[in-house]
Amino acid sequence: MRINLIKHQSSKLTSSKTRLIARLKADGSIFVGGKRKTNYFLKYESNNPQELEQFANDLREVYGLEPKFEMHKSGKKPNKFLKQVFIRSKLAFKDMQKYGPFYSKVWRVPKEIKEGSRETKIEFLRTFAEDEGSVIIEQKKIRIYSTNKYGLQQISKLLGFFKIKTYIENGFGEKRNVFAIIIKERESLLLFKKIIGFHSVRKIQKLNKLITNLS
Repeated sequence: MRINLIKHQSSKLTSSKTRLIARLKADGSIFVGGKRKTNYFLKYESNNPQELEQFANDLREVYGLEPKFEMHKSGKKPNKFLKQVFIRSKLAFKDMQKYGPFYSKVWRVPKEIKEGSRETKIEFLRTFAEDEGSVIIEQKKIRIYSTNKYGLQQISKLLGFFKIKTYIENGFGEKRNVFAIIIKERESLLLFKKIIGFHSVRKIQKLNKLITNLS
């Protein structure tokens, strides 16, 4: 089996690598597949072409590999097809394992993020919230979802670093097994908008509308 070389990896996290880590702990996936378990994947699926392209660009920047695009059944809604982007690389897989675990029930915020710079924390939170967050204008709140309560507690602690107050509720999703970070206090919503925010235009617009409705 041919091994595709990757770029040299610095011990310091770049913004691109921080986004990759956040994506793979949110809507992305990292796994070994194939009959002989010799295919090492880093994948991300989304209905937002801008976010897919950013993931692809981050893979190019971090690992120097050319991603592939394909249509794929949604993991959350099997009857829905989403576009996904991926690379197949054992070296990239092994490198990313330094920041694991990644699976939905056991993912954690890696120490490189928790102990990283202010900018690193912001990029991780913004990317994770883009994938797993919802702006609920009518209820004047933001939710960030996961089936992993302990992981969300670590996200809450990161938000607390920026004085953003949160609490966690459960009972979301079809099986009512999903937890959510809730950001509801006026000052915390304003801080989230000012410091963290989102990547996509759609969620930025929704957040702006929510903030406007606070007054």
